[in-house]
Amino acid sequence: MMLKQKSNPKSINLEFVFIFIIFVLSPLEVFLSLGQFGTISKLIGIVLAIIFIIRRLKSNKMSFPYESIFLLIFIFISLNSYFWAYYPETAITRSITLFQLFILYLITFNTFVNKNENFYNNFYKLIIFSGLVISLYVIRNLFSLNSISKLTRISIAEEVDLNQLASFLLSPFFLSFHWVLIKSKKYAIFMLPISFAIILTQSRAALLVLIITIIIYFFLNGIIKTNLSIRQFILGIILFMIAIWIIPNEFFYRIIIILTDKNELMRGSGRNLIWKQAWNYFLSNPIGGVGSGNFFILNRPTHSSLFQIISELGLLGFASISSFLLASFRKTINYKTVNVNIECCLVIALIGMSLTLDIFYQKYLWIIFGIFAAKKYSYR
Repeated sequence: MMLKQKSNPKSINLEFVFIFIIFVLSPLEVFLSLGQFGTISKLIGIVLAIIFIIRRLKSNKMSFPYESIFLLIFIFISLNSYFWAYYPETAITRSITLFQLFILYLITFNTFVNKNENFYNNFYKLIIFSGLVISLYVIRNLFSLNSISKLTRISIAEEVDLNQLASFLLSPFFLSFHWVLIKSKKYAIFMLPISFAIILTQSRAALLVLIITIIIYFFLNGIIKTNLSIRQFILGIILFMIAIWIIPNEFFYRIIIILTDKNELMRGSGRNLIWKQAWNYFLSNPIGGVGSGNFFILNRPTHSSLFQIISELGLLGFASISSFLLASFRKTINYKTVNVNIECCLVIALIGMSLTLDIFYQKYLWIIFGIFAAKKYSYR
């Protein structure tokens, strides 16, 4: 199918650039705090919103994906949790954050919808390059150690949550992986360091999500369409074996113990206790939860967007966000439209990570959702 119209680069140049900057800075905000003024990405987001509003008022054009209705319902529920939350002020603050993320999602959608393939590819190239830069930093920390035996998870990035970092790197990995298979093998220059950096984070969730999403990718696109030759397959196996030889024993210990120790599997590095508490909050307040943002105040991060939503907003929040996801995937899987399927895989990977990681309020997640919706509507 053909796109509805071609892009006009001059009309969206600033929006394109600002969305990319926000995407890259979102997992690194710990380095970019401006104290009481918030973060750099937040300030850029304000400028982006102003530019977006001015341009849309001039053009008198604004598009809304129909699934965004469920997001607005979710925000409305979050705002109304003020009336039953343990900490009402927190519910208001969190609702404002949700609305800001909704605006970012809407801006991304309007910026990308009905644009040609080159427009998307240029953005994806920037994502892949940024993933490479971050990955090289992680690998640099590995080689800066005097001995490989000194490598620990914390040694590669002390200030950054490594699960969050691995979650962010999934997007540049899958984009470069996709291009290696359908465009040029030269993109392996990007894919291999990024995949190695993900492994170095030792995020078991990221590794599992990566494997499952690759299987889904081949299911959607078909191995034949990717032109994967036997020689390339063997080369991939060799590179994988080299990576296994380099990877420190600590990583394998984390994998083996969760496969051999049932108690460790059930604990999930302490997540079982947090999720149990979240579940108890849900059972005590099944309709509306304990209030938006309140679980963190009452306990600590849930390490799961699923448990975060059901504990804070109950069945109302779960139903609205589930409806959004179902509507987003509606009529998406099309075996003849490979170009849409890569966005589908990006969303699936991030949803998978959200089951064991609280990334629901990460800006890069909502930018990917916005691009996914825009690409889907562009090909209708």
